[in-house]
Amino acid sequence: MGDSDETSPHHEALATIVQDLRVEEQLLGERISDCIEAEVTYFRSGAVDRADLVETTSGVLRAALDAFGQKTAVAAFDSSGATLTGLRWARMGVPLVAVLSASRISSRFTWQTVVAAAERRQAPPELLVTVASALFHMQDLTVEAVIESYRSESTAIRVSQEAERSALVEALINGQAMPTVTLWEIAELLQLPHDGHFTVVVAELQRTARGVLGDVERHLHSAGFRSVWRLLPDVQVGIVSLPGGAQDIRGLLRVLRANSTARQGVSPVYDDLAATAGANRLARSALLGSIGGAEHVVMFDDAPLLMTSVAAPEINLRIARSVLAGLDLLGPEQRTLLLDTLSGWFDCAGSAALTAERLYLHRNTVRQRLNRLEQLTDRSLTNPRHVAELCIALESERHLPGGVLPAL
Repeated sequence: MGDSDETSPHHEALATIVQDLRVEEQLLGERISDCIEAEVTYFRSGAVDRADLVETTSGVLRAALDAFGQKTAVAAFDSSGATLTGLRWARMGVPLVAVLSASRISSRFTWQTVVAAAERRQAPPELLVTVASALFHMQDLTVEAVIESYRSESTAIRVSQEAERSALVEALINGQAMPTVTLWEIAELLQLPHDGHFTVVVAELQRTARGVLGDVERHLHSAGFRSVWRLLPDVQVGIVSLPGGAQDIRGLLRVLRANSTARQGVSPVYDDLAATAGANRLARSALLGSIGGAEHVVMFDDAPLLMTSVAAPEINLRIARSVLAGLDLLGPEQRTLLLDTLSGWFDCAGSAALTAERLYLHRNTVRQRLNRLEQLTDRSLTNPRHVAELCIALESERHLPGGVLPAL
């Protein structure tokens, strides 16, 4: 029953078989559905209503019988029912493998049914060869129609869901009021726990709107962390659920460090999704603290002095400008030497000997540089208040974006 076979000698015999099968079309649809439910676990779950399944299988059988009723079966085959099935089952969330299994079983049953009817009518074997060729071709057309419509609809659904998730994440990190949805509903939609422990991660982008963390959500999920992410023009922001609370932070940091070398800031742990906006601000401060530092993932709570210096950039840069104003008398190289020596002295807990060893200098050279810095800044390294001011000034200049001190 090929496309060009307009005068097949078997057409009349096949038409008789088709007529026999139309009489029991509804019963055959029930039997095909029984086979599908017996062989495909998903359809035994009740996720697809029995009436829907029977109507779908009956429609597939009807399309085949309608085609066989014509002289050119393949050309007459209407795959629109398969297209609608793919769309409908995609919306219902039926797995594609289950959809394709149902299609395969339906075609197999249709073939077996036609063979049985042909034997009852004592049809010639040549007829079955023709029917098999046409039926397998129709199966291909059915599968193509199902897959194309299913994937198209699944893509549209996924894009819509991602857009909704992104909007909800952005609303949380910005603290936007959402009068039409509760915090409980947001947690449900984002598949986050209603009650638990969370942290916000902010990663600096290397190119506008280009993610830098790879498949971070999957990596975190493998490590036992649920997370949702939002890509913004300048940063990638994630809300991460920590089942074990603060004790999970180190495990989270290991995943973040292993997944990307981009600069990242991590907020303190919090236990109320309503506090996400505040955590986002702290994570952004931690991100600023990572700029110029050796560690590319910075936890807000791990560097209180650094966080103090970046918390109010404009104010702290002006403080630094005031505290270090005396160094403007020096050239860039001399200024850098003094500040590097001060930084080393801080790192070595105020020990000139350890500072000299770390910087490969004579300890007298270290003391001379520190004395010179005290003179130029009018601050003493034996005065705790002066030391605190110098610490903040140094951290602000070295870790804030650009490190450029504004003129007073």
